[in-house]
Amino acid sequence: MDRKSSPSEHSKNRGFFLLEALLSVMVGACISLGMLSVLASYTRLYSQTIQSIESTEQTLCAWHSAFHFIRYGRNVSPTRDNTRLNFTLGNNTLALYVQNYSLLLAHKGTANPLAEGCEKGSFSRSQNLVTLTLSFREKEHVFKVVPSYFERLKE
Repeated sequence: MDRKSSPSEHSKNRGFFLLEALLSVMVGACISLGMLSVLASYTRLYSQTIQSIESTEQTLCAWHSAFHFIRYGRNVSPTRDNTRLNFTLGNNTLALYVQNYSLLLAHKGTANPLAEGCEKGSFSRSQNLVTLTLSFREKEHVFKVVPSYFERLKE
């Protein structure tokens, strides 16, 4: 005689139903997507942090360079349109200006980059104060520097 199996024994021997397989795939996909979204958010945060650090580094580099040029230079004077700052170091005439998202130092027809990411800049001078306004990543920074001691003695 053939023995017929009961429905509960029959389902145990056949493996997963299609619905169970679909459910397990969906749960796995949801967990994978959740992990990917967390990873993407951490990657975006890391990228923004690096950009912020680079922007701060470029701003500090620009400030440090401009400070020393103004402090130790002579005849510090902006152009009439306030786009360049001319000064003399030793026997050399130099100029600071912004072009193509860079703060540049011009010397004998050659432009050397001092800081990248500088969007715009202006320079002005009152009696004993040189003011630099530089924009990095849409943040405007205003630096005020007193010219060199030797230049102040003349005034």
